[in-house]
Amino acid sequence: MTTETVRNLASLEFIPYIDETGQLPAQLQGKVGVYAICDRHQVLQFIGYSRDVYLSLKQHLV
Repeated sequence: MTTETVRNLASLEFIPYIDETGQLPAQLQGKVGVYAICDRHQVLQFIGYSRDVYLSLKQHLV
């Protein structure tokens, strides 16, 4: 068993998931994780978990 510190959501860095050209970062493909979506004012709108973060974020754009 390992001990890990769980960080507060407010302490995490805000990282836009769409680049200047409207593309998703390719390095997210196949990544398992938890993600949060905020509006343009960085107000939390959604928290999700996924077996492929890239595909999940892509579905939010549809």
